[in-house]
Amino acid sequence: MTVDLDGENMPHAVLTFMQQADAGLYHKRGFGFHHVGDHIVFGSPSFGIDELTGNEFGQVWEDSGHARLLFHEHSEVVPHVPYTIGFSGRGPDLYFNMMDNTEAHHEARDPCFGTISRGRNVADYMHSMAGTLELGDWKEMEHPVIIRSANIILP
Repeated sequence: MTVDLDGENMPHAVLTFMQQADAGLYHKRGFGFHHVGDHIVFGSPSFGIDELTGNEFGQVWEDSGHARLLFHEHSEVVPHVPYTIGFSGRGPDLYFNMMDNTEAHHEARDPCFGTISRGRNVADYMHSMAGTLELGDWKEMEHPVIIRSANIILP
């Protein structure tokens, strides 16, 4: 999956995401997509122990200094339309929009900072993986999808 980042309109969110990737937080560090709603596929640092440090995954993220945005960043220029990616609140939780969520996320002021440009079929497949365990408006995925690596590719 390739995500085009909008550094012009969302510089702080893009920088934070790039710092997370550069710090190796997505490289076998337990970040997984595990819940599906009608409108999004949601992921966060998973529970478990990091083999490299022996710490819980969530603590590895917090210790990195790159887990969260320093402030809420929002732009009317970057709508929450299908196949865009955003942080939930100040992060580190992420989601893919699977429908137009512009109005819903305008209230929350979640930063939408990129668009899936290749691999949309992967996002569609993840969205179809809803299991039977319902958690309010959410369904837990039958099999969480774990990110094994994230690389920054310059144009």
